[in-house]
Amino acid sequence: MQSNVSIEDKLTVLQAHIGPILNELGLMAEGNALTADDIIEFFAMGIAAVIDNDTNFKSPRDLRKAADSTAIVIERRAKDFRALSEASG
Repeated sequence: MQSNVSIEDKLTVLQAHIGPILNELGLMAEGNALTADDIIEFFAMGIAAVIDNDTNFKSPRDLRKAADSTAIVIERRAKDFRALSEASG
């Protein structure tokens, strides 16, 4: 996976935008609690759109490999966030 933007810069953008995104989704929940499933589905739709628009992914196998790679990145970041959370108490 090639990355040209630092993790720190990505985290800065995420921190700036996650609140408004969650607020907007929360408003759409119409009085119900926003769930982790809602949030995961929202971001999965965004990731799927990126994969769909990447001209390097042409076959079902390419899409499967892209999805597998995405899952690996998500798992790594989840572990990073968990370790950070545990370290900070």
